[in-house]
Amino acid sequence: MEEIDDIYQTFSNIISEDSGNVISDENNRNLQYKDTYNIHLPKARDKIVLDIDSIEKLQKECKEIKKAKYPYAELCLGLASLLLGAFLSALISQVTYELKFLSVLFYSFCPVGGVGCSVAYWFLRKSNIVDAKRLADYVEEYLVVPSEESEK
Repeated sequence: MEEIDDIYQTFSNIISEDSGNVISDENNRNLQYKDTYNIHLPKARDKIVLDIDSIEKLQKECKEIKKAKYPYAELCLGLASLLLGAFLSALISQVTYELKFLSVLFYSFCPVGGVGCSVAYWFLRKSNIVDAKRLADYVEEYLVVPSEESEK
């Protein structure tokens, strides 16, 4: 019987050890064990202290940005494209300018609405870019990395 166990051990590459560091209570409900872990330390870098108040202010700012609703700039871009496309389509199709509903719509309302939506898109998009720059400045204000010159 020992020969079979030895052969099985040899062919299956199993290594077994006694578990001497396992502690249990009488009913085997709570098991405790001790184990060793390999820890790989990261590369050494300079550490700085960051105030909790600064972190809370940054979190507050990020929460306000997350509350942002639908981007109206994209809606204005879509409407501008639709209205200017309808106007250009009417020009290409040579729709005559008469006092009819479609003619007045294509030649009067569509160009004015398209240009108006384009201007609104430009202002809304500019506002979004300014908000993003403001957030970046706000974050940089609280996350200051000391330079080597200031340490000397």
